[in-house]
Amino acid sequence: MMIFSLFHTNLQDRSRLLSVWLITLLLIPFLSLYGRSLQRLLLAYFSVETMGLFLGLLLAGIISGYAILLVRSGLHPHVYHLLWITVLLFLLFQHIHAVEKMHIATFGLLGFLSRKIFSLKMTIVCCVLVSLLDEIFQHFLANRVGDLRDVGINIFSSFLGLFLAFLLLESERRNHSRRQDQS
Repeated sequence: MMIFSLFHTNLQDRSRLLSVWLITLLLIPFLSLYGRSLQRLLLAYFSVETMGLFLGLLLAGIISGYAILLVRSGLHPHVYHLLWITVLLFLLFQHIHAVEKMHIATFGLLGFLSRKIFSLKMTIVCCVLVSLLDEIFQHFLANRVGDLRDVGINIFSSFLGLFLAFLLLESERRNHSRRQDQS
């Protein structure tokens, strides 16, 4: 039920969405501080390929679950967008390091949740600002480097999540207007 409630915004679910959004927002500097240590720990047990495969399968599972929810809810007119997004992510995942795949998951979630909570303009400002601030923060850490390429990946990932939320909101709006027309 929690996953389903992430896809429908009403007053009761809005506080849940805001809580998950704040946790995601706090996760970003946490990963900037401790990400390398966590990465070394994981690499002691798993190969880079295994970690990349796990993140890819997790993302594919999320997109598949999203498609199933759209179809079950009768909001399937936009499911075809998930096909090209999946192909795009697959091609992207072939050419980036496992650490950068984590950027896609984290910032994609930030973009998705931001769009579910805020206006489009506020979502764009939030995603770009958090992406920039994260890399500025990393620039001042001893074991990290602030990188403009990462800013681009973060912004792209945020906008991908924002687009998925837009598709969902548009489908919900169309479904709601169809139900009103039938009444």
